[in-house]
This record gives sequence, C-alpha cells and structure tokens, in this order.
Amino acid sequence: MIPELIEGFKQASAGENEEGGMLSMQLVPEEGSLLLDFVYQGPYNRSLLEEALSLALESGTGRTLAAVVEQNDYQEQEAALALRLPYRTSVEV
Repeated sequence: MIPELIEGFKQASAGENEEGGMLSMQLVPEEGSLLLDFVYQGPYNRSLLEEALSLALESGTGRTLAAVVEQNDYQEQEAALALRLPYRTSVEV
C-alpha cells in the first residue's frame, strides 16, 4: 500500500511548469499497530490527490488488515495523511 500512496502524492503534485514539493513519511510503531504519517508540502491538485489516495486505500482493503485513516488534512500548500495499520498477531496456516 505504501508505494501506491507515494505514487498518489506524486501524481497530484505540481506539473512540469511548476516547482514540485516535498513528501515526508514517518513510520511509528505503536502497541498493536503501525502509524504511517505522510506530509506533502508544495503545490498540488487536491481533487487528484484525494482520488489517488482513495484508490490506494481501496486497493488495500482486500488485504488481510485494512488501514484506518486517523487524519487527512488539506491546506493550500500542504496535505497530511495519517493511517493506522493493525499488526498481524497470529499466522494462519
């Protein structure tokens, strides 16, 4: 899911005629889950970003554990997305 999310930010970032932005990602292990925190700073197309992130998250719902959106915040020059992924606690054989 992470590559799809990164690609979504890339697709929505400014075009060739504009200066691009910067994407930072932080992985924070917590008890029973992993927090994925993305922050994009720079020009972007909000509707393209929302659509790309939605598609990336929908593609992840067929996997064993679905991500829970903790935060999504869209500002003029900054977009933030925080997801929580539960840890898989047992292995099925």
